[in-house]
Amino acid sequence: MKRRFSPWTAAVAMMLGVASTGAFAQNDNPAPPAPPANTAPAETTPATPANPAPPAPPATNEMPPSPPANPGPPMPPPPSAPAPAPPKPKHLVAPPGVAATVNGEKITTSQVSTLALKMDGARVADQLISNLLITQEAKKKKITVSPTEMAARVAEARQQIKQQYPTRTLEDLLDQNHLTLADLKERIRIGVLAEKLAGGNFKPTPSVHVRHILILTQNPMGAPDAKPHTEAEAQELITKIQAELKAGKKFEDLAKQYSEDQNNKERGGDLGIINAQTGFDPGFLQAALKLKKGGVTATPVKSVYGLHLIKADSTSTDPTPADKPLYDAANKQAQQQQLAAVVPAYLQQLRTKAKIVNYLGQ
Repeated sequence: MKRRFSPWTAAVAMMLGVASTGAFAQNDNPAPPAPPANTAPAETTPATPANPAPPAPPATNEMPPSPPANPGPPMPPPPSAPAPAPPKPKHLVAPPGVAATVNGEKITTSQVSTLALKMDGARVADQLISNLLITQEAKKKKITVSPTEMAARVAEARQQIKQQYPTRTLEDLLDQNHLTLADLKERIRIGVLAEKLAGGNFKPTPSVHVRHILILTQNPMGAPDAKPHTEAEAQELITKIQAELKAGKKFEDLAKQYSEDQNNKERGGDLGIINAQTGFDPGFLQAALKLKKGGVTATPVKSVYGLHLIKADSTSTDPTPADKPLYDAANKQAQQQQLAAVVPAYLQQLRTKAKIVNYLGQ
């Protein structure tokens, strides 16, 4: 899992050429598969939203990526991701009505406007229609965006850019895309209104911070060093591990000793926070979500890879202080994914009821 989550802040990020992750995330939570290969990838910090994935469904042997963020109403196509900040050129002041010159010959802003209208006028008009529908409906229902909400979203944008591009600033990226802070705030305003109109009641998503011990019975990813056991051999090992747990040994230590998932073995089998949005094997996820904090599955859980014992370090209803921010992030991401689905549907409802004539779209 990866970290306010909103398809609209994602759209702002794309507008600026910033990848839609973190505070802009829009997909906010790809969960790559964690195949039990015998060559472990570089370790990551345990119990962070960027979790290695658990066993994948057998159809693909690979976790499907989380759906990309949907910005809702049409937004301008994203420019290319920002390159490292170049030395700032000195801004030239254009003569009135002049867009460019070539060998002293002028290209006027009128020429640019005429061509842009012909090439992209229908799409831009359609975007403005969507924006106006949202504004009209919000006015009718007396829904507004407070100065506090606006400031929080702008602060999010600044923080995300600072994290992803330490050498860049929000103003720098706005300037690169020929936008002003007022332009950004207007797009944020439309987005927040759409969220409020379409969001409905959001229910927190059940999540759990888990560790596991995997005993391989199959090698679906074709890892060259993997040595799957027979079902009987795997069950015998699981029984041995359960006896050692009962004798008082720590789950983490037993994971380091016995687990054959090389991606997290050395972290004591730590998989971090998982929930319905993280793309885990359904049987694995179902068993994990039934656990209480500190609990271990009484019987092994079977997946495409083999047999698992699963332990819950904490749950979203009983979090540790360290895990609380991660559960909050998981809820925000789940809310984002919900909005990504409901905002476009809500906008389509508004369009269906409205009387719209787009003369440029004929």
